[in-house]
Amino acid sequence: FRYEPQLQKPKEPPPPHDSLSEISADAVKIKPISFLWQNVVPISMVTSLTGDPGEGKSLVAVDLTARLSRGEMCPAYGEPGPAVSGHTFYITSEGVPDMILVPRLVAAGADLSKVTIIDGIRLRNGDFSVLDVTRHVPILAARARDFPDLRLIVVDPIASFIPDRINTSQQNQVRQMMDRISDMAHKLGVAAVVIMHFNKTSGGKASQRTSGSMQFGAAVKMSWSVVKDPGGSRNGRLLVPQKSNITGAHESLSFHINEMIFPSPDDPSTIIKTAKIEYGITIDADPDELI
Repeated sequence: FRYEPQLQKPKEPPPPHDSLSEISADAVKIKPISFLWQNVVPISMVTSLTGDPGEGKSLVAVDLTARLSRGEMCPAYGEPGPAVSGHTFYITSEGVPDMILVPRLVAAGADLSKVTIIDGIRLRNGDFSVLDVTRHVPILAARARDFPDLRLIVVDPIASFIPDRINTSQQNQVRQMMDRISDMAHKLGVAAVVIMHFNKTSGGKASQRTSGSMQFGAAVKMSWSVVKDPGGSRNGRLLVPQKSNITGAHESLSFHINEMIFPSPDDPSTIIKTAKIEYGITIDADPDELI
């Protein structure tokens, strides 16, 4: 599964027979890892946000989307990183974006012109199809190239875009599916954030709490969990490092879910109620125990 690069090189004549695709290691130009959110969300890679329903995973993704839209620096996690600005593709199964997603974006201060909401695929015959992450990634990648400032793709939640023919407990099927998303992020040079859920297992390692095959967690480079803050208020949450292949940080980042009430931009007599998050401090605690 490959994409044609934007600037295509002249194609070489096909080999007379199948052969390995290979490159000598000494020909690889080493590059540092770049972050959309320093030490939290890397660019050109996939990051997962995992947790129980209703704990604030989507609010974390919305906050990141809003900061990106207006070029605001993300909360410091370790050393502070540069502010990045750009466009977001927000892929969601939420059927009422006018009542859920967009009010959250407004509350978070997003520049709405920098967010494109994707809820499916329009077929040639005019019918609607749910986006399928095993088949429609090339369509998504082709559309992404129309946005030179695209920096982030959110899939919320990924379970809504996995077709029935994929057995999410089968490692090879899940890994191939996740590798397609990783390949897209790498080729487009964007950060991809996929939202997942916990399984029903309690105890054990944090890396084993993602629902479905372990390959959901193994295929991403960074994985974060959203859990209730055991030492905080009812609306206190923690962003906990579930797994990292690229950083050594193990602290959790606290945040609080706040109710937001504001008049509708389209009708000031209508009051909108939604929520946004406010980040707090880092907490040094065992991720396995928290998760």
